[in-house]
Amino acid sequence: IGIAIEKQLIDSAEDLVTKYVVEIDDLQYASELKISHLLNMTSGIKPNRKHDAFLYYGKDQSRALKYVEFEARPGTKQSYLNMNIYLLGKVLESATGLSAAKYLEQELWQPLGIVGNAKWSTDKKGKVKTFCCINASSRDYLQFGRPWLNEGMHNGEQLVPESWVRKSLERKAEEGSSHAYNYLWHLGLEQYGDFMAAGL
Repeated sequence: IGIAIEKQLIDSAEDLVTKYVVEIDDLQYASELKISHLLNMTSGIKPNRKHDAFLYYGKDQSRALKYVEFEARPGTKQSYLNMNIYLLGKVLESATGLSAAKYLEQELWQPLGIVGNAKWSTDKKGKVKTFCCINASSRDYLQFGRPWLNEGMHNGEQLVPESWVRKSLERKAEEGSSHAYNYLWHLGLEQYGDFMAAGL
């Protein structure tokens, strides 16, 4: 998302999600849902087991959109949901015109010089499951994480915007967020400055 903003394919993290995902246009609070809410897990979308059933096991992930509803105003409550990441994937694909897998390969995987072939799980329609399931070696994951230790730099090249890396690792408790989670990163103890991407 940060790279797409840098390349002016997305205006900013304050863009409304409905600009890119029209399928949720008519839902209550959809007109207030920003990309930043998805990044901080403060979308206000109501947890629903049917979401994960369709996202993980269904033949077509998009069917999960039929069951999206809000339980709170965006920016008031933090709740980790795979649906948030799924919607971010839809935003990214709409903005770039590429699948999330192709955009990752183009903007990070190849520039990082990762030689291993990764596999990203898909549904039966061939759409990647953006919320999970990139299968790669430990060494490749190590390479993938290196720019985040160097403010987005790799071998003298700015792969991820420095401002995005810094913003991602900020500790803030605005708009329903928390000091321990920001822009999809789990933030550790402040005195150590550690952070991690932890999921399934």
